Amino acid sequence: MHKPNLRSAILLLALAIAVLTPPTARAQDLGRLLEQASIARAYRHVSPGEMLQVEYLFLRVFQGERSTQLRQEWLSLGFNMQLVNDHGTEFVVLYESEGKRYGRGLYAFRQALPYPLALQAPHSFKEYYTRQIVLDMMREGNVAAAAWNTVPRLIKQYGATIDADLAHQEYSFFKAFSRAFAIHYAHGRILQIHGFAQQKRTTQAGATADMIISSGRQIPTPAVLAAGQCLKQRIAGPVHIYPRDVLELGATTNAIGRALMQLGHSGFVHLEISRGLRERMRNNASMRQSVLQCMATTRS
Repeated sequence: MHKPNLRSAILLLALAIAVLTPPTARAQDLGRLLEQASIARAYRHVSPGEMLQVEYLFLRVFQGERSTQLRQEWLSLGFNMQLVNDHGTEFVVLYESEGKRYGRGLYAFRQALPYPLALQAPHSFKEYYTRQIVLDMMREGNVAAAAWNTVPRLIKQYGATIDADLAHQEYSFFKAFSRAFAIHYAHGRILQIHGFAQQKRTTQAGATADMIISSGRQIPTPAVLAAGQCLKQRIAGPVHIYPRDVLELGATTNAIGRALMQLGHSGFVHLEISRGLRERMRNNASMRQSVLQCMATTRS
């Protein structure tokens, strides 16, 4: 019987690795993929059954699976799963295929062993700079994953205004991503970043705040209290903890916060940032690092 030589064995091993590893995207830039994924202006609501299916697929990604079978299952839902090398860091990126862009979001997962923190920008079209801030934080910090919306929260479709707000949809890929993260990282954090207009606030505390941090609950979790105190020391500007310091923007109707609460997970952190501070953060890496460090030093 013919025995394979060393060269044949190496070729077979290389083939096996190629089959089990997602292909690397030609675009060496996560930001470019995010920009391309956000071209479409259509939104499709997600059914409860589809969300459960997607939650299971997200969980497998968090668990480190990178198989061809998983890639095919994502593809059947209209998503590409690719390994992207962004400025020397490898990410697995899930984004909607061309012709199947329905506003279900873009999701990135760090390949190296990360800190159990996920970032979210669910309103990145209108809340200026939140998209770029989350992108830069994902690149700069040892963050496990990040998620962005890919259509505006309100869009015109077939002559009607469609609600595509991923922070408040009962069923969405965004929520499935969040639940899968919480199941995989029992003591992890989801940091959801928003922007607010000081001039639209109804209280003095809200109008003068630069940051408002909350847990989506009427009683702040230990995680939010610790992160809030850390931010108060590191950020040059008023940082308020809801509802202790301010009674606005507490995220008590946020679907992601409610989802984690239902799972008994206390890791949801909702961060509202003023326009002026967002403008500074987009150009200040040390300020972004301060926010990440305040999340990383927080425990339940």
